[in-house]
Amino acid sequence: MRLKMSLGYAPAKKGKAPYSAMFNKELIDKIRRLKVDRGYTLYELSKRVDIQPSTLERWLKTNRINKVYAEMVMRKLGI
Repeated sequence: MRLKMSLGYAPAKKGKAPYSAMFNKELIDKIRRLKVDRGYTLYELSKRVDIQPSTLERWLKTNRINKVYAEMVMRKLGI
């Protein structure tokens, strides 16, 4: 342990992920609801957020989204 500390590595904090999986799920659920409420196709929604349709489809299937993309999507969709 001393070797890791001396090299500048910090021990991982238990219990908190740097980017919450719950946040991912909530954001993806909002995107799904927006898609249905506004009647967007996957292609139309992908154009609105300027993301490839395959990337958007992967987010919807896995309930995971990168933090940087999440911020961009929230800004572009106003959520």
